[in-house]
Amino acid sequence: MILVCPDIYPGLCNSLFAYGTVLGFALERNKAIRIIYISRRRFKHKKRGLIHETIERELRIWGSRGLKLVQLILIRFTMFTAVRCSEPSSGVKIGQLMETVKGPVCFLRGWGYTDIDILKKYRKEILDDIGILEWINYSGSEEKKGQVTLGVHVRRKDYKYFLNGKYYYNQDTYKRWITHCYSQMRSVQVKIVFFSDDPDYVSDMLSDIGQLKHSSVEEDLYVLSKSDYILGPPSTFTMWAAFMSGESKSMHMYQEMPSEKDIFVDWHTLAEFNATKA
Repeated sequence: MILVCPDIYPGLCNSLFAYGTVLGFALERNKAIRIIYISRRRFKHKKRGLIHETIERELRIWGSRGLKLVQLILIRFTMFTAVRCSEPSSGVKIGQLMETVKGPVCFLRGWGYTDIDILKKYRKEILDDIGILEWINYSGSEEKKGQVTLGVHVRRKDYKYFLNGKYYYNQDTYKRWITHCYSQMRSVQVKIVFFSDDPDYVSDMLSDIGQLKHSSVEEDLYVLSKSDYILGPPSTFTMWAAFMSGESKSMHMYQEMPSEKDIFVDWHTLAEFNATKA
């Protein structure tokens, strides 16, 4: 079986969740699966082995249109390869999906096939394989000195248009949710650190209640994962930071006003939600 795992979405963490699930599935099947990862970025690995040799075969396809063209060509010429083009919805486990694949090649599209059980089981192996700490040169202090850290992801730029701006929150919404978080954090000493794709906005509107951490995407992701609590609009960036941590409690802002049912949860509970259907 050959799995072709495309980078349909340009976002780093969409790709990480898709890649991590396929990698975990390959480990589950004792590496009896070859993986071709179509991506605009190359993952760095800490070691080399059988599975790494196949993963690092990078094909450069120009976006989803190019991928669809490749799929159509392969489907047409079934004498060479059999292809199943599948767009699983959220909640479909990759193992169940693969049971329906009869041909030797399977194209997976989107990240809806993310298997939480697989990610939980092989979390350490996935993080070790991706080697995210090798991406960055982080030298910041991680001493907490008796306080807890609330990492707040303020996502702005692309969310102005995503789902017609459903999660494009203003500063008042973030402040309401942060106040809501205080009631669930068992400490009077809370350090708020903001992470954002729009640092100027945070500096202008939210600097009075916390500090801005702004560096490379990889370093921001790593530092966010070191927070005791993580808050932000529905985003795989928030979810992957929680996944990396394994211990941080996390919460998604699904509406402008928080309610009693909005609580901090573990990363796998957070990742079970589908932002597009919430």
